Amino acid sequence: MDRLGDLHDMFRDSHIKAVFCARGGYGTTRLLDRIEYDLIRQNPKIIVGYSDITALLIAVQKRTGLITFHGPVVRGLASGHRGNYDNLISLLSSARPLKLGLEKGAVLIPGKATGILTG
Repeated sequence: MDRLGDLHDMFRDSHIKAVFCARGGYGTTRLLDRIEYDLIRQNPKIIVGYSDITALLIAVQKRTGLITFHGPVVRGLASGHRGNYDNLISLLSSARPLKLGLEKGAVLIPGKATGILTG
């Protein structure tokens, strides 16, 4: 299977509205310099994944300006916590911002920071 060709085909196909990665993308970094970023920019779609897919998400965001989603892969949705699926669907289908709480979080070093968060 030609992953790069498959990716380009998905962006060429106007019937496809989103790309959900099935699993982490070992070897994704080897594809980054061969991706047709103009094709992706001209045919924007939702892209969701994590792990090695993070490299793809950041490259697409940086080179096209499109928003990408660091989120569960299909394999994880099938076997993971139902809340992950519900949050992802809510995020992608609602006009309201998704609120995530950190009730169990702890401040390690108090302070403030500013900047652009990527990845």
